[in-house]
Amino acid sequence: MQKKKLCLLIVSLLLLSIAFSQDANYWNNQYSAGGYFLPGSVIAYNSDSGVLYINPALLVNSKITLLSANATIYHADKIKIKDGAGKGFNLESSNAGAIPTMVSGNFRLPFKNKNIIIAYGIIQPPSFSYAASQRRDEKANVLNDSYSPGDETFVGQYLAQNDFNDFRLIASAGWKLSNKLSIGVTLEGSRLSHEQNFNYYARAIVNPGAGSSLSLVGVDASYYVSFTNLSLTPKIGFAFDDAHNHFGLLLTSPSLHIGGKGLLLSDNTINNIDITGTGQLPISLFANTRQDKLPVKYKTPLSIAVGYTHDFNQWQLYWAGEYFLKVNEYNIITPRPDFFIRPDTGNSNLITPDLLKLKDARMAVMNVALGANYKLSEKYTLYAAARTDFTYAGKNRFKDSIDGFIPNTSAWDIYHLQLGINLKKARYNLRAGIYSSIGSTKNYKQEINFNNPSESNFLMGNPSVTKASYFSIGLLVSYIHNFK
Repeated sequence: MQKKKLCLLIVSLLLLSIAFSQDANYWNNQYSAGGYFLPGSVIAYNSDSGVLYINPALLVNSKITLLSANATIYHADKIKIKDGAGKGFNLESSNAGAIPTMVSGNFRLPFKNKNIIIAYGIIQPPSFSYAASQRRDEKANVLNDSYSPGDETFVGQYLAQNDFNDFRLIASAGWKLSNKLSIGVTLEGSRLSHEQNFNYYARAIVNPGAGSSLSLVGVDASYYVSFTNLSLTPKIGFAFDDAHNHFGLLLTSPSLHIGGKGLLLSDNTINNIDITGTGQLPISLFANTRQDKLPVKYKTPLSIAVGYTHDFNQWQLYWAGEYFLKVNEYNIITPRPDFFIRPDTGNSNLITPDLLKLKDARMAVMNVALGANYKLSEKYTLYAAARTDFTYAGKNRFKDSIDGFIPNTSAWDIYHLQLGINLKKARYNLRAGIYSSIGSTKNYKQEINFNNPSESNFLMGNPSVTKASYFSIGLLVSYIHNFK
């Protein structure tokens, strides 16, 4: 019985060492309530012919549009975690490419002497992609000198990968309640896919000379999860126009779960580890499982967004804020109580869901944006916008931090800036500009540390906190073709 409890404790500690931190930001999409540069991505008012508005109540002011296409035709992102795997072992991830942000259109539907504007669109928000690896291969004193005196040949290898992709279909309708007040509704369908992979391998060759029969000591730790989630999100918006003042309100419901499925694999092996440091009989054990077709549930919170725009002679000033309520702790994936720790005897399978679950929890967040446009002429208008993008990954969001895994890779506040110019013609609008995003934290928790591996920490070192930074830059283009 004591041996079984020890095995459970060891596997629990090993899995705890590979817990993930979290990237957790709501306004990372350029088409957001704070993304004033893109046509339509506002709460209170937009004077151009953007057709798919964040606030559907603004559709009543739209021209009938054959096509609106918005794209990030080039972007480059970089994440750097200084000393992410130990001092001198930085973790870096970079990617670049093009993103089709949004394609949409609208039409007018006469109904009881009123015009209802119907809009439809396909949105591909920017994906999150992270891949980093490190390796240490050198002589180091990592084993107990009682049986392996001196420095051993040590090799440690670390790999972390993470990808989020989201695809959305949107249908909106807006109509006037009076000359000044309008209302709109949106139904947004989302297909979210996520893939996350962690692998750590460590080996040490036992030095001869102390009479030990061991030749190799090692640890393997891996956790892989992937899932897709289908959901619907209803929204309702209101807009009020009074001369040079424009107000907007948008309520976004928590996502309504439709379905999803997940896959989980984990393999953890300990070979000849003497965690006590007493030179007694070392421990060897392993835990392994593969579970597919697991139920998935991914939650998003209720949010309340407000906006205000004021018209001046040649320019507009825009402000928006959105408050996201908290999401209490829950499991995105709950594994079945299959046997994980081997040999598969007794009731050790009962703790499998707690050890391997993928969980989430979100703190409440308030984001704000400030934007302005200046009309150079009848054809050209300059745009600028800045917004916060605070993380919802608060430190105390989980009741118990020692079990389960957390999705994603980063946990920092981000600040976005957009600059651009719009060309307006009778039949189309063309807008081009740039954006830049930065973020950083001094409290990024390492997952492993190559500087101090030993048998007491399963050759994974003693993780500490370090610095991490994020930078992104891109070129945005929007084209709107109008019927009239």
